[in-house]
Amino acid sequence: MYKPVRRDADAPEIFLVLEIDYPSIEAIEEAMASPERELAKSAHEAIMPMYEGRHYHLVSLRLANFLAASG
Repeated sequence: MYKPVRRDADAPEIFLVLEIDYPSIEAIEEAMASPERELAKSAHEAIMPMYEGRHYHLVSLRLANFLAASG
């Protein structure tokens, strides 16, 4: 987990960044469809009144992995 400590003046305020390293896009899809995901969503909804804003998911490819795969 990452707690941002500095940002550009015009950047949106971000409370927390959580990085999870999955081995594949298929593994992400499996996790997002799992029963545990529903439990996590419920827990998330319970704490959201403490915050303003919204929750975003960002899926990215680690650049080193991309470069290695492309040869």
